[in-house]
Parts: sequence; C-alpha cells; structure tokens
Amino acid sequence: MEKITEYLSVNRYRQTEKISQEKYPLKKTFSSSDFEVQNYFEEDHNSGKKDIKISVLIKRKVKQAAVSVDFEVEGWSKENYVFAPAALYNGNRFYSVRRDYAPYYTDSDREKCALAPVITDVPRLGGESSVAQLTTGDLSTPCVGWFSPDDNKGYLILWKQKNEAGIFGLTVREMSEGKACFSISSPCVREKTKYGMCSTQVNSDDEARDFKAGDKLNFEISVFDFNCESKTEFLNKFFEIRSMRSLPYSLPQGVSWSYAFSLLEDKYNRRNWLSEGGFYKSSEAVSGICRQWQTGWVGGGMNILPQLLLGNSESVEKSKRTLDFIFGPIQHPSGFLYGIYCDSKLYGDRFDDVDDKSVTMSRKNADALYFISKELLCLKKMGEPVKESWKKGLLNLADAFVDFYDKNGDFAQLIDMDEFKPFAAKTASAAIAPAGLALCFKYFSDEKYLRCACETAQKYYDEYVKEGFTNGGPGEILGCPDSESAFGMLESLIVLYSVTGDKKWLDYAKDTASLCASWCVSYDYEYEKDTQFYRRGISTNGAVWASVQNKHAAPGICTLSGASLFRMFRASGDERYLELCRDISHNITQFLSTYDNPVYYSYIFGRKRNVKIQKKLTCLCADVLIKAHKSGKVSRLLTDSVYKKFTVPVGCMGERCNLSDWEGKENIGELPGGSCWCEVSTMLVWLEVPAVYVNPDTGFAYALDHVECSLKDGILTLKNPTDYDAIYRVFSENIRDRQIPLEDTYMLDLKSVKVKANESVSIKL
Repeated sequence: MEKITEYLSVNRYRQTEKISQEKYPLKKTFSSSDFEVQNYFEEDHNSGKKDIKISVLIKRKVKQAAVSVDFEVEGWSKENYVFAPAALYNGNRFYSVRRDYAPYYTDSDREKCALAPVITDVPRLGGESSVAQLTTGDLSTPCVGWFSPDDNKGYLILWKQKNEAGIFGLTVREMSEGKACFSISSPCVREKTKYGMCSTQVNSDDEARDFKAGDKLNFEISVFDFNCESKTEFLNKFFEIRSMRSLPYSLPQGVSWSYAFSLLEDKYNRRNWLSEGGFYKSSEAVSGICRQWQTGWVGGGMNILPQLLLGNSESVEKSKRTLDFIFGPIQHPSGFLYGIYCDSKLYGDRFDDVDDKSVTMSRKNADALYFISKELLCLKKMGEPVKESWKKGLLNLADAFVDFYDKNGDFAQLIDMDEFKPFAAKTASAAIAPAGLALCFKYFSDEKYLRCACETAQKYYDEYVKEGFTNGGPGEILGCPDSESAFGMLESLIVLYSVTGDKKWLDYAKDTASLCASWCVSYDYEYEKDTQFYRRGISTNGAVWASVQNKHAAPGICTLSGASLFRMFRASGDERYLELCRDISHNITQFLSTYDNPVYYSYIFGRKRNVKIQKKLTCLCADVLIKAHKSGKVSRLLTDSVYKKFTVPVGCMGERCNLSDWEGKENIGELPGGSCWCEVSTMLVWLEVPAVYVNPDTGFAYALDHVECSLKDGILTLKNPTDYDAIYRVFSENIRDRQIPLEDTYMLDLKSVKVKANESVSIKL
C-alpha cells in the first residue's frame, strides 16, 4: 500500500546545481528564520478531491532559492503508470537513443522495435537517474499523476501555470529504495540540464531567485485520490477533471471557417498548384526533396477532399487531377504509395537513405487510404463520375494493406514495398488504417476489408490504448508517444461504429478520446508582453500537442478535422466531446495570416544577435505595414514590396504554438513563418465540423464555428461577430436521431446559411 507525504521544501542553488534542501511537512502554519507559511486544506471525501492553498511569506533576504511542494510516495512500484499530459506516458519507460534531428532507426534499433517501442532522448523515467525535469509549459494541462495497478488507485495533481515567481517546474523522480517524489517548484529550476530537440542534455538556463523580505509565493494545488482498475479508467478520470476553468468560456480571436477556407483555397490555387506535375503540393518548402509532395501525413491527398466537395470549379478540376497523379507515378506495383515525389523523381521515407525508395511510411499510406475512400464515397453520393483508374488504384491500395497484414500480422511503421515486409515495426503509426479499410468495405462491398479493419483496430486498442499511449504517427520521432496516432485511432473506432453499429467500438472510442484529450491544451497560457502571441491575443486553449519529442502545440490535428469528437458526442450525448471539438476548432483560425492581421516572422533559430531587439524591430515594421494597408494612405502595391520581408503570406499558417522552451525561451509565444499541414486541417474543419449543432425538439443549440447562436420556438438565430461575411454550415436533428450512427458522407447534407459581417440571420428549422 502506497503512503503519500506532503512537504514544503526550500531548495538552495549554485547556478542550477542544488546545494541544499530544507524539508517541512505540510501543516496549517509553520515558520523558520527565513519564511512563514500558512496553508489551507479542503477535502471532499466523496469525490476524493483535496484542495491545497499555500502562502509563503519571505521574512528576510534569501539568495538563489526556489520553493517546492513535494509529494513523496513510499511503497512505490516501477510498474506504476506515470502520466503527465503531453509529456509522460507510462513515464516514457521505453528503450531510448540519443540522435540528432531527424532521428532514424539503425539496424539494432529495428531489431529492438520489433519487440517494443524505441524512442529518442526525451524526459523519461528508467535508466540510472530515473528523473524527468519539466516545466508547466511542457504540459497540455498543468498536471501529473500515476496509476497503481497493485492498489487499484489513481492519483492526479493539478496546479496553475505560474505564480509570483513565474512558471512552475515539475520534477518526477524515482528512487531505488521503493520511493518516488513529485515536486512542483517555484521558480522553475531544472538542475544542470534541460530538454532541447531530441536531447535531455542541454545546459539548463533556469535561474533560482534572490528573495527579499516581504516577497510572497502562492501555490494552489488540487489532488485527486480515486479508485480505478485500468489505465484507460485512469485517463477517463483525467478527461473528466482536466479543464476546471474558473472563468466562463469566451470566443477567441479568429475568423469564420468559411472565410479561412476562401483564403486557403485561393492560396492553394496560386501557390500550391504544380502545373508541371499536375497536383496540389503538400508543402511550400523552398528547398529539399519534401518541397512538392509527401503522401498523406502533412496533407498529400487529404488537401483535396474539402476542395473537391466545397471548392470552385478550378479547385474541383485540380483535385481530380491530383487523384490522377496519386494513382499514376505515386503507386508502387505492390499497391502501396511512394512516400515522396519531387522534380519527377521518387524518394523513400528513410531519412538516412532517401534514395531507397522502396521504404514507405504506413501512416502515409493509411491516411491516403482513408481520405481517398471518403472522397470516392462522397462523389458516388453526389452522383459524380468516378474514374475506373481511381477505383482500381484504391482497390490495389486496400488489397496491399490486407495482404500485408495477413502475411506479417502488423501494419508496421515503415514498410519495405519491394520485399513486402516490415522495415520498422511496433508502433501505432497506421492507426487510421482500419477507418480506411472500413470505408473500402462500404465502397467495394468486400467483407475482407471489414474483417481486416476489425482485427487491426482490436489489435491497436489492446496493445496501445489499453496501455495508455499510442505512438509513431509522425515520421521523425521514432516510436515516441504522439497525438497524431491517437486521433487516427479515434477516427478508426468511430468509423467502425458507424459502419457496423457495434457499440464495442464506441466504448473503445471513449477510452481513446480520453487519451486524445491529454494532448489538447486545456487553458490559456499567459505569455510575456513582448511576445507575438501576447500582442495577437492568442488563446492556447484547444491547441493540440504534437508528441513528447516535438514539444509544441499546434492549430488543429495533423491532418484531421476533429469531427470524430463531434460524432462521439452524437453517439454518447456526452457534451465533453462537443466542448473539446469546439476548443480545437475555435483555436485554429487564430494562426491564419491575413492582410488585416498578418503573422510576423518572429521565430528565432539559434541566432547570436540580440533577439529582443530583433523581435521589437520585426513587430514595429509589421505594425507600420498593417496601418498602411488599413488607412489606404499608402498603396498596397508599395507596402507589398516589403510586406513579405516581415510577414507570412496571406493564407499561410505555421505549426508552432510554443508553451515550452524546447527550442529556446526566446521562441515561447512566437510564430514561425512558412506554410504547413495546419492549412489542410483548417479546410477540413469547415467541411466536416458543423458550425452549429441543433436539436429543435429539445431547444439545444451549440456553436462550434466563430458564430453566436440561439434557438427559440424553432427559430435559429445566427450572429456573425467577425468583420468578414461568413457561411455557416448547420447540422439539425431530433434527439432520437442521435441514436443512429452518422453516415460517413454526412458533411454533404449540412445546411449552409450566409451571414454578413457583424449581422444576424434567423431561419426556421
């Protein structure tokens, strides 16, 4: 049986080396020569929640110190599942290698990953030190906890982002004598080293504080102690308590999805169309072999779905030509698709040897399988012609997945197409493949696709979701836990529920949704005033974390809409799914660069110059340009000539939403330039997520887009609070209709309502 003791510790430092520690058991009041402490405790025995408020008054000068609240655990087992959202999954106790970005598997790694995940050098437990040092900014929710299978108990500790001394630090430490300690410290001082890209051995630049008499430190911590019997049950509890907001929800800055789509569609037709190859590029990179096409993952083949169904005639035609391209030079004789295409040459997905074009990422192929099957199903429903070459190409791709699984018992992470065997295995990289196979069953009416979809979904659930993580979604993180594979898994489960009607898949989806929620930022991070995020009023709530390696959140889910959460709400009636879907989709358009609100080039990549001066200069120049555009006193043509030097092109979005200092403290709250997969996610949101969901018989109306809505006597009123005309797509149904699984082509049936800027429209349902 575990025993937990709570302490207040005063830690003294020489730079970032701890030289002493004074520990005091937490009680109502106590003092020393240096400080006075007052504590407030409130317990709810029914819920297992305990609120702790600690006020520390400094009585005299104290040099180079930090104060921590420590939870020491006796009777600790290293079999405990240790969790910190977006940072630790089972303590990241996997085989780890230190490798520069972009990391890749060696031959010995490949042998190991056939048995268990291989990860990069990220904060983790295990090994000699077994300590993970993090900041609140490394977490999607300021939270840490563990599940004890021996005791069937779960513990979750939540706190705020910062206090008077700045952002909090978190240290998780396992000791060999059956003890562990979870410390929340103020200020954050990571001892000696911290995490940077793919390495935990970056010199720490944290600073202890010189306190003076009268200084105060306040801690507000909530502790949950509860019974649970599994990791999934533990994560379900986290989902329940993750967003304990004290303030009512407010709509973040941003534009409607329809306006965002109009900018993106125009940008794609101007900047992303490659006439020489006849396809929409998946990247706008200026150099490298990935600057033209990557199948799936970052958008190749997914970017055409919203344009095919909602775009103008030019977009529709170019989308169809992109399908011709996919099922032309991109398809390997095995049926799988090559990973990379550039300048009329094919490349493989090995970072160490891209000329080995036979190696492809299973996740890339699974994305293509899912989205292309959805595209053909929608065209069929619309009565549009579907080319035989597209049908044959999709059939060959689906057959490749079935045959590969039947031969190898796994979809692997990397596939050798020539040998038709795994190149690297043991990840949930292709977790979205069951969704694609299930839709292929609907399109081709071949039972083998549904059989394979069910078998592989069960396998992924048993081996990953039940173990409290999914991994290997991106191609440059080895087998690290990540959000992309989790949301891909959720997509598969909700599609299987739709196709089969079997509630088993819905139950699995509920567990997976809780895992997905752990990757979503649940609060608004307070940025420093000299950052672009502060200047733009960026809300971080709803941003989606990438992985435990790439420690940034991003606008949207790579590269999905989040509509699976909306479908989860319909199937379950649980509004938490609707709320999470809203948070993600409200967050996304804040990062879109427009003429009136452009994104600045403010990201600093390891430059030695004074970054503060650079930021100020960039922001000043950008502000001058914005005012020039808005006033009309200076011609747009004139300002455009220098605009691009300081601002991101209109219609482009970068992927960084940095709360963490993994790329340097100077980049917290800054936006990189460029163009990325977030644009695809934004277009998919408008297509697949209803702007407003309505139950007329219950009077329930819920806004997910940038719109205000109300329902009275069967009249739905929509108010557009933005400065741009909008089109809102409305999903209306009676409460009893929710019991029917949603067809996968539902997006074609949404009702469009036009509302002018800052005006309202009422419609009878």
